[in-house]
Amino acid sequence: MTIEEKYRIEEYDFDKDGFNHKTGLSFAEQIKLFEKDFYEKYPFTPANCLYTGHSGMQLLKRCHFNEDDEEWESEVYGQDVIYDDVEANFEVNRMMDYASSKTLIYAISTAMDLDEPLFLFRDDKQGQNTLTLKYISEINDDDDDNNDDDFVIPPSDEALNKQLKTTKI
Repeated sequence: MTIEEKYRIEEYDFDKDGFNHKTGLSFAEQIKLFEKDFYEKYPFTPANCLYTGHSGMQLLKRCHFNEDDEEWESEVYGQDVIYDDVEANFEVNRMMDYASSKTLIYAISTAMDLDEPLFLFRDDKQGQNTLTLKYISEINDDDDDNNDDDFVIPPSDEALNKQLKTTKI
């Protein structure tokens, strides 16, 4: 089952550090508000995936790094959407991440439960100035599989600028 909700963002309302001129909130804080709104609309199904274009991921990255920071060049936010199958996207992106000199940020902590991931997807099909939050039940159904150790989930919001670790390729 997939539940999704689209949200409007005005990229040009944000400064070089990722803060909104009008609200004073960072883009990361705005995402947390969107997550809470999603959860109010769909109780018991917190968003576990965020889809936005390259510019949205760059905006999220700006909340945590300046262009002068070493991590600016070495880290990429959001895995590419290549297939409609979430698991296939994880597999392909893990292979690309393994071969790349850059670190791929797969997920950030959710607003609802800091121990749960909000997986980041860079989706070129996503409309300009929008992001989509989704709850995809197949992601949570994998809890019973033997792949529990594939991902280590960041423990706190400080993990927004850390890689979601993978333990096998």
